[in-house]
Amino acid sequence: MATTYRRMTSSDRWHFCTNCSSWPAENYVELQYPEYLLKGSLCLECITKRHFGECDPKE
Repeated sequence: MATTYRRMTSSDRWHFCTNCSSWPAENYVELQYPEYLLKGSLCLECITKRHFGECDPKE
């Protein structure tokens, strides 16, 4: 199963945990393959949640 990544259209920060405090709910770009994340960076909150097993990915 591919991970879903989202970022606001006006941002370069990608999110992958739906329970992230900054998970975009509107005006976003969504991708499912990390090789297409050519511009931007991953959200530190999402990285931390995944590290501690607290990330709720989009299904």
